[in-house]
Amino acid sequence: LMLRHVGRLRPNGAPAYTAVDLNLRWRPTPSLELAALVNNLLDDAHIEWGRAPNAAVFGREVFVRATWTP
Repeated sequence: LMLRHVGRLRPNGAPAYTAVDLNLRWRPTPSLELAALVNNLLDDAHIEWGRAPNAAVFGREVFVRATWTP
C-alpha cells in the first residue's frame, strides 16, 4: 500500500491531490506469482498537469499479472 500527496503545481495550476496505490502479491507455488495492482484507488481521476480543457487527467488503473519462473 502506498500513500502519496502532491501539492498544487504552479504555474500550471493543477490542484493538489492525494492518491493511494495498492499492490497485492501471492506466490501459491515457488514458480508462480500472482499480482493485482490498483493505481489511484480512492479517486476515479485527478489532474496531474495543466488546466482544463487540455489537462492531463489520470484515472484509476487496474492490472492483473501472472509470472511463471521455471
